[in-house]
Amino acid sequence: MIEIKNENNNSQIIIGESTISLPASTSQGEKEPIMIVTSDKIDKYYYKGFKIKDGKRILVIEDLTLYDYKSLYNEFRDNAMFYIKKIAYAIKTLDKTYLDLKFGVLELYRLFFTEDGKIVILPKDLSYIISLHLNDEERKETFNYLVNSHLISTYAPLNYLSQLVYYSILGFFPYSLETVREKKYKIRKISFYINSIDSSLDELIYNDLSPSLSYQRKICTSNRLNENINSWLKTYKDIKVPKEKIGNLNENQIKIIQKDEKIAKRKKFLRKKGGLITLLTTISLVIIGIIVWFIHINTRPPYTKDFNQIQIVNEYYKNQNDLNYDKLKSILSKSAISPVENEILNLFVSDKMRQAYERIDAIVSPKEYFDKQLKTLPQGGFIYGVDNLKIRKVKDNIYETEYIEYRPKAVDNPENKLPDFVNIEKFENIDRIIIIKHKRGYYLIDDIKTLKREKIGDMIIKYENKVIR
Repeated sequence: MIEIKNENNNSQIIIGESTISLPASTSQGEKEPIMIVTSDKIDKYYYKGFKIKDGKRILVIEDLTLYDYKSLYNEFRDNAMFYIKKIAYAIKTLDKTYLDLKFGVLELYRLFFTEDGKIVILPKDLSYIISLHLNDEERKETFNYLVNSHLISTYAPLNYLSQLVYYSILGFFPYSLETVREKKYKIRKISFYINSIDSSLDELIYNDLSPSLSYQRKICTSNRLNENINSWLKTYKDIKVPKEKIGNLNENQIKIIQKDEKIAKRKKFLRKKGGLITLLTTISLVIIGIIVWFIHINTRPPYTKDFNQIQIVNEYYKNQNDLNYDKLKSILSKSAISPVENEILNLFVSDKMRQAYERIDAIVSPKEYFDKQLKTLPQGGFIYGVDNLKIRKVKDNIYETEYIEYRPKAVDNPENKLPDFVNIEKFENIDRIIIIKHKRGYYLIDDIKTLKREKIGDMIIKYENKVIR
């Protein structure tokens, strides 16, 4: 955290280690001034830069003795409301781009006080440099723990001012307690800690810091920041910080705090790990479901359970033409491997992707091509599959099939140009297929071998809107 050393009416703000490099942008262009807020005006102070001493980066502010925000509870506690009202004046007076309030909060490391009643606000560029030197806990203490995500934007600056009042009374910010954050920012009343707090002030601060949506809208009668700040100043006009400070907690208070902390830890655990627990439970259920599904799939008969042997052979080639990998595999025994199954799977994926992105059927079967008397194909399309299928029984459970196979021919395209046509190769094939009978009574293909494969010609098919050169 930044330190302040006051010597000879000058303040040295020790920002952090000089070894931390600063972005080039922080040393370029015109520097924004530091703002010094007095009773009725705001003065600009232009700092000269940083100095390095003993490995520390130091900002020197001349002619001012500065104190950080903790002085609201320590050195200046009796006059804390005086300083907080000056902060309110600065928020409504200074240019909004200069303050750049994030979630209605002015970072505490931008805020300093003097003994003679001034407040000093550092510009955004200095604020950014300081933030580079803060660790995570310091960022939380000076900014994160002041943010209430349940506030409407017009109410947030008023909430911030009320937090400063709360801090000046108790010495900690209300939302810095994990128990408060886990209870949706419902704070403990100040009277929980000290008895001398006026009940009306206690209720006012509680309502301001644990506001419902309707309460926020009731307080913020205008969309203008100035009017809302003036309303807040009017409400807190005669407020004084009680002299009593928080002391040792009694046994009952400790029990309440411990109970709240236990609840908060449970909520935090469920918020952080609950998703993981739910995910693991879901994964377990999914795995169980997959196992059950897998057992079901592998024990149920194929859709061809009532087919005879000839129908099984015919269905095999039909599935090849349809690029139906699942159906093709379902009529194979566990030991059988189709020579085209991997090719069909790849073509199926490619065809579905083109259907999804281009809404075209790029791969057509020979039957579809000839039945529809197509003359052209979509760009990148081709014919794939078998036609003129003839099935001959060799002997029991053994069949030979003769057919014409169509597939695209790969061509060299060194210039990576879109081709005007596709060359389809034609092959005359003969396969031998062995059928077995499953113990549950249906037929499966147990073996497929290609006995003959001979090229018998080519087909040149133009692509749509393309002319063969």
